[in-house]
Amino acid sequence: MTEMENFGARLRKVRKELGLTQKEFVAPIGISGAYLSDMEKGKKFPSMPILQLMTVRHQINRTWLEKGKGPMFAWQQSSPSKETRLTPRQLEAQSHDGYAYLPSYKGQSDLNKPDEIVDSLAFKKSWLISEMRLNPADLYLLNVEDDSMAPCLSPGDLILVNHQESKVIRDGIYVVRLDGTLLIKRLQRLPGNQVKVSSQNKVYEPFTVDLDKQAGDFIIIGRVVWAGKKM
Repeated sequence: MTEMENFGARLRKVRKELGLTQKEFVAPIGISGAYLSDMEKGKKFPSMPILQLMTVRHQINRTWLEKGKGPMFAWQQSSPSKETRLTPRQLEAQSHDGYAYLPSYKGQSDLNKPDEIVDSLAFKKSWLISEMRLNPADLYLLNVEDDSMAPCLSPGDLILVNHQESKVIRDGIYVVRLDGTLLIKRLQRLPGNQVKVSSQNKVYEPFTVDLDKQAGDFIIIGRVVWAGKKM
């Protein structure tokens, strides 16, 4: 095999190890599926910017991808202790054996420190991708702290958040930051680029946010796509 064909074979191997289709692999990189297909077939080398973006985004060991030397993933180059807190990208890279290990935050306040992950939980990649139509790289877990969404969501419940859904394309439950405070609320899109913010718990009054005027004080972090409850 030629050097280009060997590169393509390694690229295809790491993509499959991540459990991603060609479309899912290229989505965060900004290249076409046809371009990736040509690379995997040994017809093209990526440009240096594309190579850098691929390895960083998917936590691939660049030396392995280019030359076949060393471990496949960047995080495998060291052996962190159990006490070491990994970044979301490092946790994402540890997806293996059909499971994605999603980063978990203890509570809403932890999201102010996005690299301080307290744990990770394993989810079947096939379920996330095929059934939920989600990319594991876009997800994290969070424990609910307040009762504003009770009884739908109660303190101690576990929610799965898709941080790529940072706009209210559809009504649903979202994690938002309002004046520096993280909240879990139901959002409803209104005419005039406004959003109605409401709670399941009727003790909390609904209010409306004008996104054109309050964009800096109101930030949509992501949509809640799944919840696990204690019985």
